[in-house]
Amino acid sequence: MAYRTPGRPGRPRVRVITSPLTASTDAAARTAISRELAPVVALPTWQALRRVLMWAEEAPGQRGDLFEPGAMAEWEVELLEANWEPDVRLPLAVLVGELANGETAIPQNVARACMCVTEWALGQEAVATGLVFAEAAALAWSKSARYAWAAGRLLHTHGRIVAAERWLTHASHTAAGENDPESQVLAINSWRRRRWGGCRCAGIPRGRSYRS
Repeated sequence: MAYRTPGRPGRPRVRVITSPLTASTDAAARTAISRELAPVVALPTWQALRRVLMWAEEAPGQRGDLFEPGAMAEWEVELLEANWEPDVRLPLAVLVGELANGETAIPQNVARACMCVTEWALGQEAVATGLVFAEAAALAWSKSARYAWAAGRLLHTHGRIVAAERWLTHASHTAAGENDPESQVLAINSWRRRRWGGCRCAGIPRGRSYRS
C-alpha cells in the first residue's frame, strides 16, 4: 500500500551535510532497490526510505504534520502482519511506526532501524540498497559521528569514494564538536586510508585501524 505526502514549498529544510540522497532526487535509489529486491520487498523498502529522507530534510519543529498518523498506523500493521522477509519487514515496520510520531520521532530509533535494513541488504548482496539505507541512517541521526563514520566506511568499502569522503569528513567534524575522540580517530584514519592507502609516513601500517 502506498502513502503519498505532497510537498510543501517554502518549508525550512535541514541540510547538515550536502548529500545527493534526498527525497526529491532518489530516482536512482528507487531504480537500484527495484533491481536488487523482489517486487513485494522493493516497493515498501523504497517507500520507507523516501519517508525517512523526507523526515530528515524537515527542520525540527516542522515535522508534526509531515505524515498522516492513521495511514502510517495502517501501514505499520500491514508490515507487521505480512509474511515476507521478516529480517527486513520488521525494521521497516519500526521505521514506519517511529516516523508516524512526526515531531517526536526519535532520531536514534530511525537510524538504528535503517542500519538493520542495511545489514539485511548487504547479507542479501543488495549492495546499493544497503548503502542508501546507511546514508539514510546518518541523515536521520545527523548529530551522530558514529553513523556518519559507518556510512563512510561502507561506501568506501564498496567503491563509492566521493560519497565516502564526504561522510568521513562529516564524521570527523561532528566527533570534534561532540568531544567524541574515538569516532574522530576512526573517521580520520578511514579518511587517510582512502586518500593515501595507509599512513606509512606516520608510522601507521597499511590497513590497520587505531582506536583511542
